[in-house]
Amino acid sequence: MDLDTALSQNQGLINYAERMSYYQSEINQLDQTISNLADDARRRLSAKTGENVPEYMIQNYINNRSKKLYKQRDNLMNQYNYYK
Repeated sequence: MDLDTALSQNQGLINYAERMSYYQSEINQLDQTISNLADDARRRLSAKTGENVPEYMIQNYINNRSKKLYKQRDNLMNQYNYYK
């Protein structure tokens, strides 16, 4: 049996690879959410308050939401690095 075949049949390595893939996908989704925060803030706030949303409200939303998202991202990155 060659090395590639042995590695492809190792269930432990397969599980680690699957977990890494899962966490990478979750991190990518969070990165996308973070990059869209300004648009999301404008959409959500304008739905609640009307068209003219003050910039300070948008920035406040972005700051509050991004703190939570970056904390989630850090947790996911720690898990990803564990399996890496």
